[in-house]
Amino acid sequence: MADLYRELAPQVLYIDKRSGYNSRKWAEAIKVTRTVYVGNLAFCTREEQIYELFSKCGDIKRVIM
Repeated sequence: MADLYRELAPQVLYIDKRSGYNSRKWAEAIKVTRTVYVGNLAFCTREEQIYELFSKCGDIKRVIM
């Protein structure tokens, strides 16, 4: 069934132009990054909820809210 799926628009790699990296260096840096920005959270979101959700992806060192 998966062979029936076709990507309609090719995915584009985001590159932060202000970083000064070229596409190859940016791809290498993004492989080892451990920082995630999550925006548009409800005001009542608690730090514990963030830990619980993202701990499924790996070890969480710190949450800044």
